[in-house]
Amino acid sequence: MSESIHLRLNKTLGAETSARARAALAGQRIYIPTKKRLVKDHKLRRYLGSRVAEKLCESFSGEAIDFPARPEPTPAKNTTQQCIEMRKQGRELNELAMLCGISRRRVLQILASHKKNLPIMQQTINNNISINKLQPQK
Repeated sequence: MSESIHLRLNKTLGAETSARARAALAGQRIYIPTKKRLVKDHKLRRYLGSRVAEKLCESFSGEAIDFPARPEPTPAKNTTQQCIEMRKQGRELNELAMLCGISRRRVLQILASHKKNLPIMQQTINNNISINKLQPQK
């Protein structure tokens, strides 16, 4: 089994910078580009600064990293309601994860369990069903 993301980030950035990066990008899935493709306004540069973003590119380029959720998550009932309300407003999954202090995967679980109340999710689910019907079965 591979090393945990905590350990890999600590080795690359040092403990303090790693903790800051995990807090800034908590719960989000971020694709790490090559250094060459790290544009000036890239999310990594905005949240972490150029030096840290470049270090991440050197060590993790081409990977999609799921940054762990914050260690002090908000109470479950509040988190669920926050996610649902913000998704109704059209917020992105990574943004929901960061604002609610949970993982992107947990956001998807919450939204899936409340899909009847969310027109955005229902439309996505219906589109996926139509696409799956068109694909040949194995």
